[in-house]
Formats: sequence, structure tokens, C-alpha cells
Amino acid sequence: MIAGCDLLANVFGSELLDYGRARVVHTDNHRARAALARQALDVGADIINDISALAEDPHMVEVAVSSGAPVILMHRRGTAATMQQNTRYDDLLSEIRDFLEDRVRVAVEAGARADRLAVDPGIGFGKSVTANFALIKHLSVFARPGHPVVVGASRKSFLWKPLGLSPEQALEGSLAAAVIAVANGADMIRTHDVAATARALQVAEAIDTSTVTRGNTNGRDAGFPPTAVPATDVFGEEERSSDAPG
Repeated sequence: MIAGCDLLANVFGSELLDYGRARVVHTDNHRARAALARQALDVGADIINDISALAEDPHMVEVAVSSGAPVILMHRRGTAATMQQNTRYDDLLSEIRDFLEDRVRVAVEAGARADRLAVDPGIGFGKSVTANFALIKHLSVFARPGHPVVVGASRKSFLWKPLGLSPEQALEGSLAAAVIAVANGADMIRTHDVAATARALQVAEAIDTSTVTRGNTNGRDAGFPPTAVPATDVFGEEERSSDAPG
């Protein structure tokens, strides 16, 4: 089923991303910095995206709790320098599922709101090419009520290296990964190509939800479903600042 997915913009070199109404404290520069997160939230960031799942910086969970901001908890084995040295798992899906469930538990016990926590299996972070494909195929393993599943496969090397391409040639692979991820249960997609991804998901959803009525193949065209909504909507936020673009 392809419906109801939100988009997170992913911009190289940016730590505070602003792409409309949803702003993210983006810590996938491989350094989870609580001070940066707090400053970013103070100037309007909405979501904390921590690739260490609140484990690397002991003060990050304090920021998450005190701010009440939604937090994305991502799986990564090892550090940025070591994570690709050993990509073997005895049980890929169970190990990542158990890690994410444990990090959710730790965050809640520290005072974070359970309904403000999303999980990310960490595509490309300490995984082989085939493991990345398997994670996208089996996203339902990580689905838990109240915890949206986030996928960030955009432009990652497992989409272009096997084809002998470059990151600049990864759009088609990124769109394919996004569509399949949403079909398999992703609630939020991190992408560099927001407009293209939104269009691809619109077409996929239109195909997925299409119906044919016997004897009425020339009926009124319903058109495409609405475009993706900002990522903060997945956490139930309703109020927007008066200067936020619509």
C-alpha cells in the first residue's frame, strides 16, 4: 500500500535544514552534538535526527527530553570510521529490530515521549549492498504503533556503485528505493530530490489505489493524490508558525 508518506530533505553540509514547514536538527555529520541540537531547536528546528540513536552524546537525550522535539533513532553499528569494516550479521533483521526497540526503551525511560520517537534501520550505515536491499524489502519488521519508520536511501552507494555510476546518476535508483520503501511500510523518506521523490510517490500511489468499474472505463478522472505533507505531521503537530510557507 502506497499512501501517507512524509518527506525529509537531505542536504549535504547542512546541520539545520529548512525546506518549508519541517526543519530538522540533522546530525548525520557523524558527530551527535547536543549543543548544536539545542541551538538549532532554539532558532526553529522541529526534529532531531540522530544517527547514534541518542547513544553517542550523553547530553543529546537531555535535549530531546527538555525540548519535546520529535527524535529519529537510527541504527548504526560501530563508528563512521569503522562501520563498513564488518557488515556481517547473524540475523540482520532481528539484530536491528532489537537495537531500535532498546533505544526507544532507553529514550522513554529517560523521559522522552514515546509518541515523539521514530526509528530508522540505518540504510548504508554498517550494511552490505544486499543487506540494504533486504532492509527496504522487510521494513514491516520495524513497524511499531506510534513509532514511524524512516528510510534514507537517497543517492547512497549501494544504488549506484553496482551499476558503475556516480552519485549524480543515482536519481532513478533513489526514486525506485523510495517507492518500494513506502510500499513496504516506510512512513518518512529522507531524500535529496524532494520534488522528484514526491512526484514518483504520487504516481505510485495513483497506480496503487486505482480502481476499474465495469462498464465505466471512461468515467471522471480523479487525478493524482495530494503531494506529500511535511514530516512534522507524522508526529501529530497541528500548529504552524505564521511565517511558515504553505
